[in-house]
Amino acid sequence: MHKKTNTIIILVISISVIYAIIRYHIFNGVPLSYIIDVLNKGIALAAILLIALSLSIGPLARRFPKKFGRIEIGKRLFGLWGFTLSFFHTLISLLILKPNHYKIFYSFLKMNVLGEFVLISGFISLLLIGLAFITSFPHLFPFSQKSFRLTQFAGYIGCVVAGLHVFPIGVNQWTQISSWPGNMVPITFISFFAVIITVILRTQSSLMPLFQKEKS
Repeated sequence: MHKKTNTIIILVISISVIYAIIRYHIFNGVPLSYIIDVLNKGIALAAILLIALSLSIGPLARRFPKKFGRIEIGKRLFGLWGFTLSFFHTLISLLILKPNHYKIFYSFLKMNVLGEFVLISGFISLLLIGLAFITSFPHLFPFSQKSFRLTQFAGYIGCVVAGLHVFPIGVNQWTQISSWPGNMVPITFISFFAVIITVILRTQSSLMPLFQKEKS
């Protein structure tokens, strides 16, 4: 089981990073001197996909047990790797947070409203997901059942905030399909879509018992 989980994690990270390299370096002509920026985009994509998968795999396994039941055991590792990659994405972003790397975040060399929103929402998302990360080590940090559920819900809200974090960065490009390098979907759109799917699955899963009671 863990072998399959590890395979999925490796594939998500590899595909995300390769996707970023192909989209920006090969099709968009971004100089290799900006390789850190591009790798950071790939890391961010892998992080949000793994976090979304960690939160979605439960509802998917309940609805399609034959297809997803076998990998539900991996949701803890998906979340752990998602948080770890989110942490490194935040760290790298802070190290390269300059006008020449993030032009849309600055106006006259001063961080604008967009930059401040993205920065703050990124920190909030990391903090909330971090709370869920801590509960993954019950032997080190014992939690009551109620506290565990609250921290897991905090992780879910952190995922939603991550969607809000990427939305203003790329929303203007989502409808300009002709301008997509190599016709490759923007990373921000993939990330936001993953969050939307997660919200839909989690919402339907939480509402399902209510509908079942009404039918009975």
